[in-house]
Amino acid sequence: MRDGFIKVAAGTPQIRVADCRYNAEQIFTLMREADKQGVRVLALPELCLTGYTCGDLFLQDTLLRGAEEGLATILEATKHLDLLAAVGLPVRHQNKLYNCAAVLHRGEILALVPKTYLPNYGEFYEKRWFEPAGPGDRLFSFCGQEVYLGGTTQLLKFPEYRDADKARDLMTFMVDNKQNLPVPSGNAPVQILIGPENVDAALKESSVVIASYDIGDGMRGLVGVVGPTRMDYASVAARLTCFAESLSHMFEKRQLPPTKEEQS
Repeated sequence: MRDGFIKVAAGTPQIRVADCRYNAEQIFTLMREADKQGVRVLALPELCLTGYTCGDLFLQDTLLRGAEEGLATILEATKHLDLLAAVGLPVRHQNKLYNCAAVLHRGEILALVPKTYLPNYGEFYEKRWFEPAGPGDRLFSFCGQEVYLGGTTQLLKFPEYRDADKARDLMTFMVDNKQNLPVPSGNAPVQILIGPENVDAALKESSVVIASYDIGDGMRGLVGVVGPTRMDYASVAARLTCFAESLSHMFEKRQLPPTKEEQS
């Protein structure tokens, strides 16, 4: 960290479809290079450990075992790096398959975060293979570690949420009512609500930092952080604002494929 900022990067490894061993080597090589360049947070593409275009191979045990073994290889190869990375892979739990981002740091899986909104139109038919993220978090064994599928319950590690009733109210809000999080007013890039400033009773002893980003066509998206009231507001707000601005820039510069009418 320098002057209160950390370097955040996105990377795209060279991969081969369904070759998890090769892809794992490419991913941890890229993570090592990012670490050398001072990157502290690295986002990698969804399903980069298998390739996005595996089709019905996603339903094969061989591919799913290969993805888990590949992630274990990455964990071992990067356990000495002070780098937080998100790696995409398919994860099976209780006979359901999820399109997940594995959040890794120093050889530990902090969470497996399943994709919520699955595209199912045009060339996208993810619902053929994957389930959307369900309510609540599930703890299970993956890569030899006890891992949360979801990650929301990681909030319970904070001492402020050891009260069972308060923790239950907060978890219920995060699962069922998170769409009611506040939207920054006016042209403000970020909004901070501390404790009682929150409208919902479940957040009265928490703080919420919300930033909005421009999707285009007059629409805006939200990204936010919920945590204890003792959080470092300046640091969280600065990083969240930077992330939101990057999302706006990404949507502004996106290159959409031509329509059939444009091709003719």
